[in-house]
Amino acid sequence: MSHLGERELEDHEEKYLDLLNLLCGYWDFSVTHARKDHIDEFGDTIEGGDYYVSRKYNPGYHNTFKISLKNMRAIIRILFWGNETIKQICNKLEQVKNQQLIEASNMVQSSLEKDT
Repeated sequence: MSHLGERELEDHEEKYLDLLNLLCGYWDFSVTHARKDHIDEFGDTIEGGDYYVSRKYNPGYHNTFKISLKNMRAIIRILFWGNETIKQICNKLEQVKNQQLIEASNMVQSSLEKDT
């Protein structure tokens, strides 16, 4: 069992955010550049110019969770370090999502072929 170190997190942040997004459904986590100072969900300061992770939870401008990269790295470490079950769940969700995309693409292609 390897430790999910800071360097590995930085090298694979996008992949871990993709895995979280598979688990969380409609409203995705995304990396955002702060134009001004913010306080994240854990009370830590996000300074203007820093990058942070945001996730909308409702339509509207102010309905957004803001999480500093430091805190998001801790969340990812807690969820994924040595947790093969959650990784397997994410892999299965990714397979299902990919299959749905293939089926939707085939339906569009079929529809286009009927129209020509």
